[in-house]
Amino acid sequence: MSIVQLNAWKPLDALPEQLNSWLNDSILGHQSNASWRPALDIKENADSYVFHLDVPGVKSEDIDVTLDDGHLKISGSRKLDRKSNDEDGTYRSFERVSGSFKRVVRLPSHSTSDDVSAVAKDGVLTITIKKPEEVLPKRIEVKA
Repeated sequence: MSIVQLNAWKPLDALPEQLNSWLNDSILGHQSNASWRPALDIKENADSYVFHLDVPGVKSEDIDVTLDDGHLKISGSRKLDRKSNDEDGTYRSFERVSGSFKRVVRLPSHSTSDDVSAVAKDGVLTITIKKPEEVLPKRIEVKA
């Protein structure tokens, strides 16, 4: 005789995906433009902070990066030119999100805005903020 564990919640596992599908399939049959949240990775190097943000399909002129009062603010929008019915065919589903996004990252108090760069390449926005000299580790010689 084998023991089988009963998972009473198993039928509900697909519920979030089903709800998402129902909500995305509006009366018009497609997803409306909405806010979206691109993935963000933050890396600290010895001399800088590096931020990688996934922004596929977003033009560099549609991205705004600002440093304000110790916060890195990244905003922009992705516009997809799609109509539910045109001469090329009819969309039956829209899964790619379009619309505006905004990410705000609180920076360490010693961060500076003197040396900042932002480059968008291959759908990834890379922002590099150099650390000021006074924050970088300094080797102190020990005298005998």
